[in-house]
Amino acid sequence: VSTQSTWEAVVSTQSTWEAVVSTQSTWEAVVSTQSTWEAVVSTQSTWGTEYKCKKYNLTHFPVGPPGTRLEHVACGNEFVVASCGRDVYIVGYDPTWRFPDADKFMADPATGARIKMPENIQVMETEKRCYRGTAEAPTFTAEFDIRLLRARNESVGLVSAAGGLYMCGLNDHGQAGRPAMAWDEPLARPVAVDAGALAGRAVRDVAVGQYTLVATEDGAVFAFGLNKDYQLGTGEGCRKSQHEPREVALPDGVRATSVGAGTMHAFAIGESGELYGWGCALFNEDINLLGLGSSSKEYVGPTRVEGAVASMVCAGDKHSVLIQMPTANPPTATPSLARTISARAHRSVWTKDEEEALLPPDIDLDTLPNGKVEELVANGMAGGRSKGAVRARFAKLLKARGYRLKKNKVQKK
Repeated sequence: VSTQSTWEAVVSTQSTWEAVVSTQSTWEAVVSTQSTWEAVVSTQSTWGTEYKCKKYNLTHFPVGPPGTRLEHVACGNEFVVASCGRDVYIVGYDPTWRFPDADKFMADPATGARIKMPENIQVMETEKRCYRGTAEAPTFTAEFDIRLLRARNESVGLVSAAGGLYMCGLNDHGQAGRPAMAWDEPLARPVAVDAGALAGRAVRDVAVGQYTLVATEDGAVFAFGLNKDYQLGTGEGCRKSQHEPREVALPDGVRATSVGAGTMHAFAIGESGELYGWGCALFNEDINLLGLGSSSKEYVGPTRVEGAVASMVCAGDKHSVLIQMPTANPPTATPSLARTISARAHRSVWTKDEEEALLPPDIDLDTLPNGKVEELVANGMAGGRSKGAVRARFAKLLKARGYRLKKNKVQKK
């Protein structure tokens, strides 16, 4: 590849991966001693067509034929999904694209026999083929009128005008309401999720991702998919993923109107705006995801977020945001969710003076006693930071000076 600056230039007139690698069976063998794509292509920073789609300013791109008026739009990990009528368009890396089984083979470099393509090559081929740079034609056309469109990670959820729930994209954790499937077997078209506890129920709101939350018209909330951090909110101390809808354990009398799903945490809003959260509450002991303080790291079921009266809530990877409803007597003693998270975020930022106070530049690290480490960490906690966060920053400062922290001992690397 040497002087070639792009993958397209490397493959030149070759149209398939097999033709490029010739007798080599893996990408590592092709690039020889180079371990990353960046090293091979020199000034290029990413693989293949992904580099071409990076935009740093507000950019217009056409979706559908001229005159198309989009009605819904949502963003997944590396794609945008939009709809006009029943037509659904996906731009970017299409999570519904399935690698044809007939293409998962290549010539054995040693014998020439037809063998199954190694998974690392399948992954690269999948990324190359499933990319959609434009969306002149629909990715698929739904068989129903679309009322809601949601996306996150590699999942897409749709709610019909009649209140039916449909899912497509990855289902590796059962988030599409089907038994878990392999990463290379996504649902290419929307499938109805209407069995079990959701049978006969109309859907009011949905949030998707590696797990799915569903609020029904009768005020109940159901969840299915990944449950590693108790995101399903069933109130049980079990982290097993579920593909069948399970009812979230809302307090008696609470009727949910909307839901929000983050990576590790989840929310539901009641009819009066009361906010309930569950799942991971504290990430890395310092990032408050639920606004519930630091009394517990995880909540297996919905817990009231005091002081929050919300009309809408959204959850991201390690942050949350809500629209606070106006109230006659706004809370004063108890901070709202937004203020709680803001304060936590502020304490995660260290100034130069704070770092020098935590680990003075002139301190002799070779003779630092164990007790001094505890003293320095305790001083760093005085500003309201958790012990875990202070120790993590202390270890980072040590690393920058060529040392490491092992328990309470400072060692030269």
